[in-house]
Amino acid sequence: MHIARLSNARLSLGTFSLRFPILIRQLWRLAAIGLVFSLSAPGSARTQKPAGVADAHELVTGQTEILVTPEQRQSAVDLLENVQRNFAVAMSRFPYTMKVSFKGSGDTQYEGDGTMEAEELLPNWRWTAQVGGVVSTRMTLDGKTYGTAEAVPMRVQMVREALFRPISGSPNQKAIRVADVDFGGKQLTCVLLAGNGPRTGMPRQWWDREYCVEASTGLLMISSEAAGVYAMYDYTNAVNFHGHTLPGQITFFQGEKRVLEIHIDSMTDGVENAETLFNSTAAGELRAPTFLLASAQWTPIRVDENSGGSVVRIEPVIVHATISNDSGEVLEAEAVGNSDLNQRALEVVKRTAYPPTGFQRDLYVAVEFFVRQ
Repeated sequence: MHIARLSNARLSLGTFSLRFPILIRQLWRLAAIGLVFSLSAPGSARTQKPAGVADAHELVTGQTEILVTPEQRQSAVDLLENVQRNFAVAMSRFPYTMKVSFKGSGDTQYEGDGTMEAEELLPNWRWTAQVGGVVSTRMTLDGKTYGTAEAVPMRVQMVREALFRPISGSPNQKAIRVADVDFGGKQLTCVLLAGNGPRTGMPRQWWDREYCVEASTGLLMISSEAAGVYAMYDYTNAVNFHGHTLPGQITFFQGEKRVLEIHIDSMTDGVENAETLFNSTAAGELRAPTFLLASAQWTPIRVDENSGGSVVRIEPVIVHATISNDSGEVLEAEAVGNSDLNQRALEVVKRTAYPPTGFQRDLYVAVEFFVRQ
């Protein structure tokens, strides 16, 4: 059983209590990602049962178990929080230098071969990445953050998230379902998170975020921020750094198309020439203040052009986009999959006004086309 297996995992985990006040709990359960939840479950119409995600990389194609009690939920939350700790190499007490190479092959503005180098010697840190002729840098010196002025390419933001924040936010604040699956002979527990969960243990749906973990080791194997988008973690040449186990390679698929390959080339203790790297001269070549990168987020946009008639179905199209820190405009965008609605979905995302947050945002937008009769 899922919960028994999780509780027996060889992990070093903390505890957490889910004893929310009753009113807060009720409001959380009623909170909707959009009006779609009024149809009994996101993405479903009263006349149509939701279908599971159709993608060759999707593992959760059968029934799932809904976790309701605090004890059930805690086992899944512990599993994900352990993954978060494993990837929390940044801001650790161990100085390091990480060198990464990557290759983008999707439909964004900046594709091709790229590199990233990250150094950290607290309280200072710095990373520099280049792809498609664009060089992006961020660094802190004496508590002040400096950086290049241009927008950071989407592929660079994906590399940063995959290596340092593969699971963002607080899993305990979501509705949780789980399923045990076999993946190449390894037994994984896949945890599905949603803003509000269905009443039945249905397979993975397009509104779910999904993380599949090998319960016996605590290693993240698949991260899926949106249906059709899968980051596959390969530990064949794992990097071990002071108790952290990082994958040697990460491969992103979007709509079954390989769009990004990431390799950790090396990770070593210490920072060479730290005095030269972290000084006022180096900072003077950059701008301050600057913007930072936010973790991946999932958000819906409802397209209901015919208000009359009953809803027959909802046809979702996932669009991956980065959003400007100061203007809220779309910087880069690509549709996931091969839907006939891809171009319309891209146009909807690009003309939508997004509130600027001061961070460059990475959004997986579910454009929900309502079909009525």
